[in-house]
Amino acid sequence: MTSRPPGGERLSSGGSGFIVSRAGDVLTNHHVVDGCREVRMLHNGHQSWRPLSRRTRQPILRLPEPVADSALVRGDNPIKPGEAVVVVGFPLQGLLSSQASVTAGIISRLAGPRDDPHQLQVTAPVQPGNSGSPPLDASGAVAGVVVAKLNALRFVKRTGAIPENVNFAVNGQYARALLDRSGVPYQTATADEALSTPAIAERALKFTVLVQCFR
Repeated sequence: MTSRPPGGERLSSGGSGFIVSRAGDVLTNHHVVDGCREVRMLHNGHQSWRPLSRRTRQPILRLPEPVADSALVRGDNPIKPGEAVVVVGFPLQGLLSSQASVTAGIISRLAGPRDDPHQLQVTAPVQPGNSGSPPLDASGAVAGVVVAKLNALRFVKRTGAIPENVNFAVNGQYARALLDRSGVPYQTATADEALSTPAIAERALKFTVLVQCFR
């Protein structure tokens, strides 16, 4: 794989994303693509390049061709504290395996830092590069978008305590609102049958995408 896009820009950062429509629409986080001139997406071993404006505001990308597998988005059923979640994404790119990783945890709080109602707190371990990953509920439906982890070093300096598994995701209802405003034809989950973690991961690996930013 090349480290430079057709325009010659250099790799700056990386994140994750997930396919939300059979047309190939990919949802990630705004900060994953903010300021990028080119984005490379890797899906099932295939790569595609997309030029972007440095003023790109929408974290929605498009693969060059339709796909067979896309995520189901959780419906109107509100997420609850204690619900299990599985996170699939591409953390620590260039240091770990090029394959996606799978972690599991629970929804620990229905708010982010300073009680931000747009976010959820999750215990599933995430690392740099997981931003844009889908946290999946027990039925395998997308319940949000991983956005950040607590800055452990800063927290230690302030409190003397080491935080464990304090991570955050955009609440799925706000992700759905963005897709609605953007006219993305996503599918909403209709079944709530609980699946095993391996079954959830097997499905998610088919629609999770590596996203690389070139500046």
